[in-house]
Amino acid sequence: MSPARTSHRETSDDYRGELHRLGRWRVALCRDRQQFLLQRQRPGKAAVGAAWDCVAYCVTLPALLRLWRRDTGDGGADLAHLPERAPMLDLGVWHPAHETT
Repeated sequence: MSPARTSHRETSDDYRGELHRLGRWRVALCRDRQQFLLQRQRPGKAAVGAAWDCVAYCVTLPALLRLWRRDTGDGGADLAHLPERAPMLDLGVWHPAHETT
């Protein structure tokens, strides 16, 4: 993920709270750092770009992983190193395992 992600808008493609992306799916930390967001990208328009819609809000990692697996079909190995609860994540020291697009 690029350090240039600076938007405070959760629906923005460059939202600074993004934690992981897999194709048209991503996980982010909400603005107040209390919940994980499971989001799906909307098809973008040439001049506007793609926005993200929240599919689910989760406080705990097990809930997030259950929904991630159900909706994406991915096993969630890249998310397994997140803390048990969203409020425990410190974005100042967060380093994603890797980004998959």
